[in-house]
Amino acid sequence: MIPSDLRGSQSDVLEKILPGIRHPALRARIADVVWTNDLRKAAVASIAIGAYCDCVEGLASGALKAAFPVDGRNLIDAKAPVLRALQIASAIKGRNAPLPERVTNLMAALYRQGLQEAQPVIFKGIAQISVEYRLVDPKQAAVDLEAVAGAKPDLYADAIRTALDYASDLYRRAGDSGSEDRCQLAAVRQLLRMRDGCSQASAKASWVMDALQRLRRIQGDEALALETELEVELRLLQRASLREMGTFSMDVRMDTERDRILGLFAELDFSAALQSFALLESSPNTEDLKRQATERAEQEPLSAMMGAKHLDDEGRTIVNTAAAGSGDPPEDWFIRMIGQAESYRRAVLVANSIDPVRFLIGRMVAIEERHFRPIVFQSPFVSQLQAPLYALGFARFFQGDFASAAYILFPQLEASFRHVLKAHGVDPTKRRDDATEEDRSLDAIIGNHRSELVEILGEALLDELNRIFNIQPGPTLRHDVAHGQMSAGQCYSADVIYACWLLYRICCLFLLPKWEEWVRPGLAIEEPGR
Repeated sequence: MIPSDLRGSQSDVLEKILPGIRHPALRARIADVVWTNDLRKAAVASIAIGAYCDCVEGLASGALKAAFPVDGRNLIDAKAPVLRALQIASAIKGRNAPLPERVTNLMAALYRQGLQEAQPVIFKGIAQISVEYRLVDPKQAAVDLEAVAGAKPDLYADAIRTALDYASDLYRRAGDSGSEDRCQLAAVRQLLRMRDGCSQASAKASWVMDALQRLRRIQGDEALALETELEVELRLLQRASLREMGTFSMDVRMDTERDRILGLFAELDFSAALQSFALLESSPNTEDLKRQATERAEQEPLSAMMGAKHLDDEGRTIVNTAAAGSGDPPEDWFIRMIGQAESYRRAVLVANSIDPVRFLIGRMVAIEERHFRPIVFQSPFVSQLQAPLYALGFARFFQGDFASAAYILFPQLEASFRHVLKAHGVDPTKRRDDATEEDRSLDAIIGNHRSELVEILGEALLDELNRIFNIQPGPTLRHDVAHGQMSAGQCYSADVIYACWLLYRICCLFLLPKWEEWVRPGLAIEEPGR
């Protein structure tokens, strides 16, 4: 129910019964509703202000009890009625008229009581109201907040931090940068108290990271020394956090499916096997993946309720993703959920389709670079300058040398994008203001030329390439290879094997209509009897 639900005759009835309502909280609320429905009724507004003041005085004297007393005291519940009294009084007074003396006196009494009781969260709320309505000088409020924050150092650290944060903000408004930095540094030390209350290294690392983010904005030698100290501690905690993480294994082998696929390929010759190898799977539609992610969230609500931190091999947070929220989930939540499902799908395909067929083709012939020249030299996806690299990379892939295949093939994706864009009359060059030029990165190419790439590759395939090679969270294979961050062990992961196969698939897709005419003759030397 809101006030306008009671407008008109119902509001008139409420106005008539106001004098007979004894409880100040009920009288204040009903008068507030009547005035809100008709702002011309200044007399009713005065009744509401008086009743709200009665509530504050009753809480202070003990005649009224708070719904949620703190340490047996009712101060926290007094903040709401006095704030509403100030709001109504500000709305009905003239431009230059002062606020009612009773309200300002009550606010001053609450301020003094809050300062005396030194509860940081409660006093911060009272100080905010006092500053907002110009009842207390901001600089004086900052001094008082700092005093309250230091009065009881054993209180909950985050409560003290909130008071220090507001004091810092008030000092900044007053132009006192030294005091602002002092409060910020004290707030950082409260964050470190939160760290000390944790037992897990990962939780400690999170608090240290929060402290470091704040220290970057604080001037002074003390802040710099603490930042240097915490940088070392953060790296140690991040590495220690890796030992706290659990692992789990899943058997992704599907023997029936594996045998079915091998049975199909056993009937094919070498050329047909290479052609069909590119057709083992197609890229899933992004909208279907989003729909599946939404369905999964409904089945597993905990995964939708929580955001996530994504760590690298050293325990550093490389990207944060949000929770699904109450409305439409944000894009990074979809990226995370789709990435998890796609990682499993890729592992299943590698275990039951890609690797078994790769082994089978390897038993047909002794794979060499020459077997891929009829493909790469004629594929519109590959420039002539790249073709030898693609041929070498595919040979290493089929031979099982995934480390060489990854470091040869993955850097070629950007060049292939530039090649096909130029072939379609699009220049992916970046021109600077000083008249120099450079090629765009993979992320910039996809971002600036998405429509052209969708027309060339199709939306599903482009989105899959983006998920595997570029965006976070995800394998980000292009980034890892370009910056030397892909370890030897990672080169043999399902994601890398799938990505090598995906690049082979793209090269072949452009040739499928002309495979028999253009590719088979180049592979005929491997046919029996030749």
